[in-house]
Amino acid sequence: MIGMYVLWTLRNKRRHGEILPPVRVAVQWVADLAYDLGQATRHQTPPRPATQQPRWECPQDGWLKCNTDGAFYDRSGQGATGAVLRDSSGNFIRGSAKWYDHYLDALIVEALACRDGLRLAIQFGARRVWLESDCQQLIQLWQAGSSQRSTIATVLQEIRELSLVFLEFNFSFIPRNCNKVAHSLAKRVTTDT
Repeated sequence: MIGMYVLWTLRNKRRHGEILPPVRVAVQWVADLAYDLGQATRHQTPPRPATQQPRWECPQDGWLKCNTDGAFYDRSGQGATGAVLRDSSGNFIRGSAKWYDHYLDALIVEALACRDGLRLAIQFGARRVWLESDCQQLIQLWQAGSSQRSTIATVLQEIRELSLVFLEFNFSFIPRNCNKVAHSLAKRVTTDT
């Protein structure tokens, strides 16, 4: 099934006059995609009860919460990231948005958003950071540890290295409706900003 998806994608690229990657790159893409999907389905969390509407929560005193989101534009292969820092009272501390050219998928852009958020927290001088992303697959790959070989393994490694700067660090999933500010930042970035 995954191989068919890759073949279909490559066929469409060829029909639209795009330069195709070498066969070994396509084969690696299939292997990485299959691995990522396998990882994502192994660690599924149970759904929340329908009666409880999740909402963004302030971090504990002395902590900063860093919410991140990525926006990916499939037709152009481009994307943008957004990151927001807020304190234990929920006050806005700092935000960032960045445009990226030539990336393969949304997962990579989501991982770059987390990396950019940690860089923002480091620039601010944060000591305790709680990183949140609305990308469940990213969180599952993070929890799988450094032994996994997904397409974002190098970005995850960079996030791990950046997290060592802080005295304390947490990384968790947050539903999209609790991540609206970072989502808005990522959606509003253009190549001109």
